[in-house]
Amino acid sequence: MSQPKKRFELAEVGDDPVLWAIACGLKPQKWQARALWLATAGLLPETAKKNGIQEIKNELAVVAANGAGKSWVVCVLIAYWLWRVRKGAVVVTSASWRQLRAQIASGIKTMFGGIFPQWEFLDTRVENPVNGSVCHFLSVDTPGRFEGIHSRREMGDDGIMVGGLLQVFDEAKTIPNAVEAAAQRSKALSKVVVSSPAGLPSGFHYDMFHNPQRSSLCYPMKVTAYDVDNPDIDQIEKIEALHGKDSVQFRSQIMAEWTASERKGVVVNAVHLARMMENPPDNAGEWKSKSEWRAFVDLSWTAGGDRTAVAIRRGKHIHLAAVWEGRDNTRQVVKDVIGVLTKAGVPHGAVYIDAAGGGKLFQEAFKEAGLEVLGWNSCGKPSRSDIYRDSGAEAWGRFGEQVTASFSDPSKGWKITAERPEWLEDLKAELCGRTWADRDNTIGGASTLALSPKAQDFPNQSPDLADAVIGAAVDTLNYYDHPCFRSDAEVQMEEFALNRELEMNGMEGIWAGA
Repeated sequence: MSQPKKRFELAEVGDDPVLWAIACGLKPQKWQARALWLATAGLLPETAKKNGIQEIKNELAVVAANGAGKSWVVCVLIAYWLWRVRKGAVVVTSASWRQLRAQIASGIKTMFGGIFPQWEFLDTRVENPVNGSVCHFLSVDTPGRFEGIHSRREMGDDGIMVGGLLQVFDEAKTIPNAVEAAAQRSKALSKVVVSSPAGLPSGFHYDMFHNPQRSSLCYPMKVTAYDVDNPDIDQIEKIEALHGKDSVQFRSQIMAEWTASERKGVVVNAVHLARMMENPPDNAGEWKSKSEWRAFVDLSWTAGGDRTAVAIRRGKHIHLAAVWEGRDNTRQVVKDVIGVLTKAGVPHGAVYIDAAGGGKLFQEAFKEAGLEVLGWNSCGKPSRSDIYRDSGAEAWGRFGEQVTASFSDPSKGWKITAERPEWLEDLKAELCGRTWADRDNTIGGASTLALSPKAQDFPNQSPDLADAVIGAAVDTLNYYDHPCFRSDAEVQMEEFALNRELEMNGMEGIWAGA
């Protein structure tokens, strides 16, 4: 430990983040070293110029292949800023709080906790009490929170420059544009945006590479799987053999490309869905908490081609429990749905319906029958209005992303079953038959993704079975107004009651072997 501390006192180490990282016992790859120099060009312009960077900018955008080492750059950059910038500030955000806590906050502590024992390492922040610098980890739920964090670069009383704000956007492909727009109001000395490529060509991260005006203000840096110091040739060849060089998987995972050609394609890839159905996650059906229960009812309120479908989710297992042809008798539909939910043991507070249009009438009918259901407006405003036309399109889009992700990582997929085999076949056709359509967003003036009205194989009816399954699959906390919370004691009591109920009514076969 003494050797690194001695080297920290050398001016040439302190003024070069790469030499500093090496002094900490780390071994940056070539691309990681260049990323550190680019990210600190605004702070250390002379160091940047020494390393071949002639034009000084304050923004770095990185798009990197899977496993290239993005998180390493983020962790080292944050720690260097905290060590180098007296009274400095760092703001780090990601769409995933788990990513912030498990990879970034934990990574910084693991890498630098032994070298800087006087620092305070917490899940929400890292502080260096020696020079007064601090790093904040913020979720993306409240864009305005960024505006309250500043650190102006100015001359200190002792003639040494102090202050300076570093903004880091980790996995930027899933961060809404509004968050980045809010962050722009706080003048940053350096802004770093890193991510793997998204499936859809949109968002501020995409613009930093493809919008000439935006890309001229930053350093766009692309890192393919071939650009790392020791490429995993076996993995590269495996993905090429499985999918081909022109496939979405190879272009995205290996070449770090946005799959722009997929924008108007099918929402759910048939090959990926088939693989997910054959290779469900190992933990499907595992009981964790009450929040893992979801029941979604897609309702038909008229006789005809549309159907009413009930999908029940427990953990990573979604079961299509009931399907009826459309009927005019609302009370009978409500009664039948409640019977299915009761028999399956779905807890109160975990039942959702699409309340758009006539769905609100059903919501009242359920209430009169003694069941409080939560409504979701599929025609409402999505959380990513820069990409999707409405909440329904966003739900389908996210489910499609989950199915594709499960192709290489089964834990990200679902186990899907149905009470009748023919329902499962209809479900597959509905899921894979829905396509994207561009709709002009007259408010924002940009083209957004909307869903085709019908599935290709079902031109005369809506994809009700698919809507029910997707409603159960997509995390309701992103779309619904009234999330249900339960204590651990309630969860245990209801688990016991549920198991007894399943034993008595013969429904245990649904979850058997899950």
